[in-house]
Amino acid sequence: MNSSIQIFNNNEFSVRTTKDDDGTIWFVTKDIAQALGYSESSIAGLQKLIAHVPEIWKGMKRIQTPGGEQDMICLTEQGVYFFLGRSDKLKALPYQMWIAGDVVPSIRETGSYSIFKDNPALPSGVIEGAKIIFDVAGITGNQCALALDRVYRSYTGRSALDTGNITLTAPTNNQLLTPTEIGRRFGLKVKRVNQILAGAGFQHKVNDTWEAIGRGNEFAVMVDVGKKHGKGTAVRQLKWDSSILDVFDELRKED
Repeated sequence: MNSSIQIFNNNEFSVRTTKDDDGTIWFVTKDIAQALGYSESSIAGLQKLIAHVPEIWKGMKRIQTPGGEQDMICLTEQGVYFFLGRSDKLKALPYQMWIAGDVVPSIRETGSYSIFKDNPALPSGVIEGAKIIFDVAGITGNQCALALDRVYRSYTGRSALDTGNITLTAPTNNQLLTPTEIGRRFGLKVKRVNQILAGAGFQHKVNDTWEAIGRGNEFAVMVDVGKKHGKGTAVRQLKWDSSILDVFDELRKED
């Protein structure tokens, strides 16, 4: 079952949540571990970290993220309290008070929560309207997430993806290639590769950064590179699904 994600954050903590049809609230364990300062991030590491939590209070959830669907380890509300109650981390108690005093009451009162809620800088309906436009234009997945993030940033001055601690991952199992790697396949320099892709309407440049457009959205994937800009925002790079190689070969011949 797919679960839509809802995001809570304050100046110190962030957590993604989802809710079953029966009203059970689930919290993404990875977010809790990161907030408390644990280094575990892999499924195996997280499973070991919460091994003492009763089985009834934990489970895997298929969650939709900007990078595609992912199986994530989650805890119920009871599981979160049980885990935090036995944690020796200094932030465990403040985190538990935040979950119990803010997150859970808000979910029960409104039925949902998002990073766009109660933001006076963001006019009502802006994100929803932009999403409709992007849907009509065929912009989906990572590209849609980044496009909506730019809308959010234009009003608030900050990134919704960074606020929600969301990492974009590749929604494909194929090899992802940089323009440099594509160029090596055809004996071309990276500048020439970018020129061909731009000339064919696959990408354009925005603030010195290449972004996919038009037909390019079928092959392009914007991914985090594991680095941060000076202001702490994630560095993201446009890469290309290896399925573009045959198409690119035709483009360069036509160019």
